[in-house]
Amino acid sequence: MPGPGFQEREWKKFLTALSTVEPTPDYLVAGGSLPPTVPIVSKVGAGDSMVAGIVLGLARGKSLRESIVFGVSAGTAAVMTPGTELCRREDVERLYDQMI
Repeated sequence: MPGPGFQEREWKKFLTALSTVEPTPDYLVAGGSLPPTVPIVSKVGAGDSMVAGIVLGLARGKSLRESIVFGVSAGTAAVMTPGTELCRREDVERLYDQMI
């Protein structure tokens, strides 16, 4: 379970968002921004990067929405790298700043 200050109600909304039938970025970031179009080099690890970004955002004390946007940014950045290479921090932060 996420760290201190994370309300049970937010946790339930978070799990609901991740388990939805339509887990598209625009659905998860309801009322927010879509990720920019980026060149897709490899899709390997994009989902894992998204989940890691969400968890990192929550651990840093970001709101649920900000954490999901951060996760979508990490997943989007991951498709920009070849093979199993991890997403680049500067790409994640740039994409996050564009979406928030």
